[in-house]
Amino acid sequence: MDVLCTDKTGTLTIDHVILEIHCDVFKNESEAVLRDAYLISHFQTGLKNVLDRAVLRYKELHKELGIETYKMVDEIPFDFSRRMMSVAVEGPDGERQLLTKGAPEAVFSKCTHFESEGEIFPMEPILAATCPAGDELSEDGFRVLAVATKKLGNQTTFSKADECDLVLTGYLAFLDPQRIPPAKPLRFCASTASQSRC
Repeated sequence: MDVLCTDKTGTLTIDHVILEIHCDVFKNESEAVLRDAYLISHFQTGLKNVLDRAVLRYKELHKELGIETYKMVDEIPFDFSRRMMSVAVEGPDGERQLLTKGAPEAVFSKCTHFESEGEIFPMEPILAATCPAGDELSEDGFRVLAVATKKLGNQTTFSKADECDLVLTGYLAFLDPQRIPPAKPLRFCASTASQSRC
């Protein structure tokens, strides 16, 4: 490394985080990942951070999902040791799911399967020990969250212990765009007949 640049948000960036990518584990665009992320951000009761607000800007989803037909059953709040949080929701069909989002490596370690094109596959051997798509997105400068799900029975309360045997569904990639400074106006000297730059 030759140069290390650091920044406080809003100095070199516009301080307006946007959700740029919602994709499956192979970086194919996924509406299911966006849907689950929206449900998590909508139902969580804790303070909504800039990433939640970026997801919730997809206001058309509120109507498309029929949010009023979903209900939150329970919540496992975020903490910095787990680096993830979950909500248990019941859909209009009565089916309950645990929806989880968090740091890719933290969520990845809790997953035994992944989903691709509607099918469920074991993590081994395809995604054995790494989350390549998440790593690639991070290397491209995005802030990345992983999203995972788990089908539930009829229980009504949940704990951190329930964040296991998850199905990895994909990733969210956020970007705070670079602030582009205005171009400096050119100044000319008026002292000569043929103007020249000063």
